Amino acid sequence: MTKVLYMFSMFVAIVTLIITIINGISFFTCIVRSAIVFLGILLTFFIAGHLLKYGVLLTRQKPKIKDKE
Repeated sequence: MTKVLYMFSMFVAIVTLIITIINGISFFTCIVRSAIVFLGILLTFFIAGHLLKYGVLLTRQKPKIKDKE
């Protein structure tokens, strides 16, 4: 799953690089923007994964144990 995430992040970063180069922005700025996009996507998926994990843990029903007396 992480390989797909890295490939998706890299694809979006490369598309961002190409679009900024076409618009005539300096090459250094293009590289910095692409790096920020790449890291931003990874961070977003990381945070979303943790939120989903905690959401599942909070909404999971615990089995009720009856006391034997």
